[in-house]
Amino acid sequence: MKNFAILWKKIFETDEPDFKKFQVMFPNMPRQGNAHNCGVMTMKAMELFDPTKDLRKFFSDNDVGHIRIQYANSLFFHKGNKVDQNVVTSFFDKEDFMRQLH
Repeated sequence: MKNFAILWKKIFETDEPDFKKFQVMFPNMPRQGNAHNCGVMTMKAMELFDPTKDLRKFFSDNDVGHIRIQYANSLFFHKGNKVDQNVVTSFFDKEDFMRQLH
């Protein structure tokens, strides 16, 4: 709650919340170029959110493919994930790779 009060004071330059004067504010965010990137765009915006930042300087719709890979890697290799990770970590095992070439 303390951080909220500090943020409120910075944005609205007052200690007293007057909700009658409250304005809806929208962060500067990159625009989504299709109908299926909204989840990734929202997650990245929440990850980077700072009311003083222009998020368009940090990522764009063109970055969504890379962001998806980052999130997939984070989830797959998270210490809480108990799945066998060998299918990925040894995918390019040198001996297997050489065997597949011949």
